[in-house]
Amino acid sequence: MEAFIPEVDIVRLSEAFGIMSPTVVSVVGAGGKSSLLMSLSDQWDTERIPYVLTTTTRMAYAQVEHLAPVFQEEFQPGLLQVLSDLRRFGRAGWFLGFSEEKVKGLPPEWVDRLCDYRCSWHLLIEADGAGGRLLKAPAAHEPAVPSRSDLTVGVLHLGAIGSPIDTTVVHRPGLVRPIIGKENGEPIEPEDLARLALHPKGIFRGAAGKRTLVLNSGDAGGDKADLHRRWVEAIVHQIWKEGDGRTERVIWTKGYGRELRALRVYQPR
Repeated sequence: MEAFIPEVDIVRLSEAFGIMSPTVVSVVGAGGKSSLLMSLSDQWDTERIPYVLTTTTRMAYAQVEHLAPVFQEEFQPGLLQVLSDLRRFGRAGWFLGFSEEKVKGLPPEWVDRLCDYRCSWHLLIEADGAGGRLLKAPAAHEPAVPSRSDLTVGVLHLGAIGSPIDTTVVHRPGLVRPIIGKENGEPIEPEDLARLALHPKGIFRGAAGKRTLVLNSGDAGGDKADLHRRWVEAIVHQIWKEGDGRTERVIWTKGYGRELRALRVYQPR
């Protein structure tokens, strides 16, 4: 079955992901992770749905400043502050520290421990870094996905298609090239994004829980919408044909920052 969400509709982003009850969501990949987290958290702020936001890597302080985040390097005091913020404000952010405009994330095992205290709130985790690039493949120590994640969301950016493989577009090209079978300077094609989503050493390496792939158009204008749709449908076809069934849905999104929204949702027949 393919479920389509028309671009003209106003769709709750959490519904596109099938998030209907308190969920632990880890986001990996490149080209829209922070935008997705900010847009989801903004939706829940508006709807007064409680959540905690953190990372197991690093995030820009500007992306979490509005949370008045907790900075605490000991688990129990940090937990108590987070639970207090949830009671008072309906949201919280927890990080170990702050330096050079970046917040330092929690160890994955701390996030797993935090799940013991979660009964009515969502837990959002940025579990991967990409240096601002549009595509990546994880190193051996990446991504840092907590084992108790209910959903791992992998993000890839459609804007990389047509660009040559180099460090301006790809984070760690040396890890991406063997997966997609190309050399530096060769153009990136839609099937390359599918390979990064399907390969055991691709973006879902170390994933926990269900898997959803996000293909983000970013701020691409309306003149590219039809081209991006064709790319998305080619990638989706390859995922369903060659995949092992572990990716439960693919979501085509558009936007950056707090303006990311779902355009279409694809699920296998």
